Formats: sequence, structure tokens, C-alpha cells
Amino acid sequence: MKILLAEDDQRLGQLIYDYLLPESEIVDIVSTGFNIVEKIQEKSYDILILDMMLPKKNGIDICRELRRNGIDIAILFITALNNQNDKIKAFESGADDYLIKPFDFAELLVRVKALLRRETKVKSSNLMWHDLILMPEEKLVIYNQDQINLTPTEFKILQIFLTTPNKVFSPESIIGKLWDIDTTPTDSTLRTHIKSLRKKLEEKGLEKNFIETVYGMGYRLKPKSEKLFTAENKQKSVKRKKADNQKNIDKSDTKIIETKEDKLKQLIEQMWLDNQDSIKQDCQNLSDYIQGKNDNLDIDKAIRIAHNFVGFLGSIGFEEASKIAKKIENIFKDNRDNLYSQDIKHTLMNLLNNLQNNLFSQDRVINQENHDDKHLNIFNDDKIEILVIDDDLKLANNLIMFIDNPQVNFVFVHSIDRGIEYIKEKDYHVVILETQWKKKNPNLLIKMFNLLEEKEEITKTIIYSKNDNLDNRLYCSKYPISAFLSKDNSLEILWKNIKSVLLDNQKESQSSYNYDILIIDDDIRFTEVLKEKLIINQLPVNIHIISDSEIFLEEIKKIKPQLIILDLQMPKLNGLDICKIIKKDSLLKSIPIIFLTGNLESHIITQFVEAGADDFISKSKIDLELYPRIMTHLKRVDLSFGIT
Repeated sequence: MKILLAEDDQRLGQLIYDYLLPESEIVDIVSTGFNIVEKIQEKSYDILILDMMLPKKNGIDICRELRRNGIDIAILFITALNNQNDKIKAFESGADDYLIKPFDFAELLVRVKALLRRETKVKSSNLMWHDLILMPEEKLVIYNQDQINLTPTEFKILQIFLTTPNKVFSPESIIGKLWDIDTTPTDSTLRTHIKSLRKKLEEKGLEKNFIETVYGMGYRLKPKSEKLFTAENKQKSVKRKKADNQKNIDKSDTKIIETKEDKLKQLIEQMWLDNQDSIKQDCQNLSDYIQGKNDNLDIDKAIRIAHNFVGFLGSIGFEEASKIAKKIENIFKDNRDNLYSQDIKHTLMNLLNNLQNNLFSQDRVINQENHDDKHLNIFNDDKIEILVIDDDLKLANNLIMFIDNPQVNFVFVHSIDRGIEYIKEKDYHVVILETQWKKKNPNLLIKMFNLLEEKEEITKTIIYSKNDNLDNRLYCSKYPISAFLSKDNSLEILWKNIKSVLLDNQKESQSSYNYDILIIDDDIRFTEVLKEKLIINQLPVNIHIISDSEIFLEEIKKIKPQLIILDLQMPKLNGLDICKIIKKDSLLKSIPIIFLTGNLESHIITQFVEAGADDFISKSKIDLELYPRIMTHLKRVDLSFGIT
């Protein structure tokens, strides 16, 4: 089958394309309503899958235009608009079916195939009577392989009879079905058309009064003779045998269906992985717009982002997130001129936060790292032993499901005294500890910390606690913990910190890991001296240098540095401009930037801060300040982003 998909949401469009392509000869995608009629006329598609809300021209107008032009392609609407009026508009415009977003992909395929079967039936068996064949697409009527030339009105009348061959049609019902003929016939003109049609059919050899008059009722096709019915019964018998054979084939297709479901599951999971960053960016864009910080977004674009969320997120299993997105879309629509209201802003921001929590919460997120980290290459392929001491039973299940890594072996204990026993019996790479026993069993908690302090070189400790207040943080800071995390943080952040701790262990034992840093400075002599000094001081870095500031962006994407050192004054593009560009890029802004300059006057420092710089050092003091500051920023990169 040949499918034209009109969908402006690229994410959902790609998912539909990937799902339908194995079942189709062609699947073409357009993202606007522009020139769809022309595209269908150029290429003989079997079905149009049409979004109702498209840029440039909406789906209803497109559907009406197609029907006005006599294009009878099957049309399936897919839309998040689910009220009764929208459905009525769709069907009145000429749609054949209507599917509400979010939808099940298997149902989409079933509906597409059902529409195509319906079209096939209309084009074949229902339009045959005796040896008379009417071909709607080709506008041909053939009897015994001989073509019969009919006027458009005669053709339409014959098509009405052949579509329902056993029905008696009143003159009024026939006239009602001829509404799209330029001149609507009256009773007398209808009789004239039928008389002319009979004559043309008889001239080609059909029975006299092939279209017979049923007095007092109207017209119908003349019933078939017994001889013809016998022949037809034989054909039905053959069809039944074919149907029985098909049932046997269908049984063997069960495994194929299961495979399809597995493939769909994989497809949806991969689609989520591929689009997490763009969805986060769309959420950020909406947040900035609601707070008045995004001049590049207007109300219509904001509505479209929310609208597209409804269909895409619901279709990949995020039903609750889809409902939240629908609420956001409706508030945007209902308050086009009232978004400055603090109440509206507050409501929208709460909904947007709920949406992001639903999408990226610890038990729903599918993180790319989970798929790439099947083997961490830490401690070769040895098992990584992690002890979790927490009475929260859900945490155990969530951690196992979230990390799902064959190299990681979790051990869970739900009391502080059992945790002490486990640490005495065995060494663990990481201990994840809840501190809620501070009030219940303070002595046992102190004993636990003392024991972990003894094993500091082998075992690293991460606090993951409900009790995130200053007192608890100060209490824990007395002991050698590697990180303190509130349980408000997701499991993704916890996992990144675990990896960071494991990397620290590896570097302490092997000291072979090097960071990539990029130096951007047009003074080649200075950068060579700086490079030698970094090497002499044995910093664990790979040094990359560029002197042409205009190529910095492509070099950053190629090198993927963990830190950038910038000069302030450079030809073509100065350091401040480069810093601003990096800090405005959602993928690059987390890279620390240190300015090296000979000018540290107060107004220059202000410019550094406004541009988003992380640090600034005088070139005259690099031997004293640069090396420790580089390592401080690189350590922060580890803690924030884990091992990449």
C-alpha cells in the first residue's frame, strides 16, 4: 500500500513512519498542509493519514478540497481533538475514519488496512453485475470486454445501482445521491437519463429493461436468473475453500504478530531515547516562554509544542504526561491574551513541572546511559559490589529496574545493625546509606561511619537521604563521604554519582584517566608555553589548542572537552562572544570556562560574569593559580555528570 502521512510533529511522524513502512510499499511524510492535493494527484496514494491541526492549511480544509476535486482517496484523521463537534466536522468534510491521539499503533495499522479493504471491495465485487463491470477510478464501464460510453450523470446513476445491486431506489433517493452533479436532475430529467442508460446497455447486449421499474416504488437492477445464481454459488464455494486455507495460514502468522509487538516495543523505546533531549529542550522553551524569557516563541508555537506532546507522549506510553500536556495546551488556547496573569503563569508552571517529573522521574525514565553502560569497563569486567542500607523496599526494586546492569551486583539490607554486619564480612565498592537512624539508633550510625572510615580506601560512601537539612549535612560532613544526595534527586543523578565514585577509585588505583581540555588563544607562542607547563606539572589532561576562534564550535563538538581555557582579546571572535555562545547552548553550557587574561580590571570581571564564565585568572599568576583551579573544575564535572 502507498501511504501519505501529513503530520507536523516530527517525532510522532517518524514513529508512525517506522511502524507502517514494513507493511507498505511507500510511506511519504509532509509536515504542512501546503500542496497536499497536488501531491496526491501526482502520485497514486492508497490512503492519506491526516493530522487535523497542520501549519498553512488545516486537515478539514484539505479534506474538503480533495472531495471537491473528486479525489476519493481513503482519508484517516489522526488528532488530539476529541470532542463531538470536531468529529462531526471531520466526517462532514469527507473523512473515512477518525483516530484520537494518543492511539495504539496496532489499531492504527488495523484501521488503515480496513479502509483499504473497504476501498478494494467498492472497486471490485460490489461493482459487478452479470458480465457488466464499472471501474470508478478509470471512469470506465465494460460489458463482455466492450467499453460503453456514458455521460457523467449516467455513469453516476449506474454506479449507485451497482454499489447496492439488490436495492430498490426511489427517484428521490437517486436524485439525493447526485448532489455533486453540476445540474441536479428533476424527476422528469432522471427518467430521461435512465431511459438513455437502458438504451446504451441494451445496444451492447444486456437484457431489455436491465434497469427495471418497480411501480409505485422506483428502480432496481433486474434480478439474476437461476443459471447465473448457480454459477455464482460455485464461485462462493471456491471462495469458502480459500477462506479455510487462509485460516490455516493465519495460525502460522501468530508468531509474526508477536514479533511485530516486540519490534514496536523496541521502536518506541528507541524513539524515546532519541528524543529525550529534544523533549527536555521543548519543556525548557515552554518554561522560558511562560516566564517571558523566550522572544523566539509566540503563543501559536507554544500551543503547537503542547499539542504535539499530547500525541507523541501518549503514543509511546506516557498517558499521564499526555493528559498534562493537553491541559497546558487548553490553558494556552483559552488564555491567549491573559498569559501575563500571575495565576495563569503559576498554573502553567506547576503543570509543566508535573509533566517533566512524570517524564523524567526515577521509575519512568529510560536513560541512554542504561543502554550504553552494559559494561562500564571499570575494574575490567569484574563485578561491582554495591551495598544499599535503607528500609525503603521500593528503592531496592527501583534501583534494580533502573540500572539493569549485568556488571553491577546490588545487596540490600533494611536495618543499620545488619548493614554493619555486612560491611564487616565483605568489602564493597560503594555503600549507599540512609541516615534516618540518626534519631532511632545514633550509636549504631556512629559505629557504621567509623567502620566505613576504616575502609575508606576500598569503600566509598554516598548518603541518599530523606533528611536534607543543614544539621544532617553538617553531621555527615564530619565523615569521609563521597557525596550527599537528597532523595528529591532522581535515580539518574544517583547513578551518575555512583559512576563518578567508581571512576575516582579507578583513577586512584590506575591514574591513567586523562581529561580533554581545549585552549582557544591566537597567541601561538603563549599556548605552547602553557602546554609545556601543564605537562611538566603532570596534570591528567589531553591538551587541544586552536588559534582560529571562528572554528571553535566545530572543534568543541569534535573534541568534546571537559574544560575550556579562553583568551579575552582575539581577532575575528573574542573570548566573551565565544563564552556567551557556549553558555546559551543546551548541550555545551555545562562545560567549565576559565578566562586567562592580562587585564583583570573590575569592568572586565563584570563582563566575564555576565557572559557566564566559571573562572578567570591573570596570565601573570598561572603558575600559582591555574593548575589547582583546573583540577577543581574537572572534579566538579565528574560529580555533576558522571562517567561518559
